[in-house]
Amino acid sequence: MVEDDNDQYRRKLEEWVAAHPGIPTGSDILQSGDFEILAGFVLRVVGAAGLASPIAWVDQRAVIDINETPPANPIMRIFAGLARAWSLSPSEKVGLLGVISYEDLETLNDLRIEQVPTAIAQRLIAILEIFKAINILLPVHSRADGWIRRENAGELFRGRTPLDVMTRDIEGLQSVQGYLQAEVSL
Repeated sequence: MVEDDNDQYRRKLEEWVAAHPGIPTGSDILQSGDFEILAGFVLRVVGAAGLASPIAWVDQRAVIDINETPPANPIMRIFAGLARAWSLSPSEKVGLLGVISYEDLETLNDLRIEQVPTAIAQRLIAILEIFKAINILLPVHSRADGWIRRENAGELFRGRTPLDVMTRDIEGLQSVQGYLQAEVSL
């Protein structure tokens, strides 16, 4: 993806936001049905986590692998960067996105942005908002990236890691998202 695409997605999001009252949520964006607006929203969320250029952030975390083709759309490309930053295993990636197999995940990487299923887009938005909140609460990226693997004694986690809760099901993912958003709001 070229930077011009990023600018186009951001511009389209700005136009959509200007035409709608209030601060848009990931659900509002999904209901628009426009995946270019969704791409702009994804770029905005990752940028709000303190990363000036989300795609540059992903590329900095790239692991050189001649067998790996970068995902075709910005949402999956940013997820690939998060997966590297969080050192996610194939089964953890599958669990976070709620797909059946690693092959399904690879299929998602090849889709154009408008072909990404809504259920997967919802999960990706929750994951990105979790990422954003973690990086706001823990501005040192290495600490933020490691948080999901640390056991947590809080009521939501009960000694499990946030990643354990997030990979359980969509409700677990949304619970961690809500927990972190509440922490950011304090």
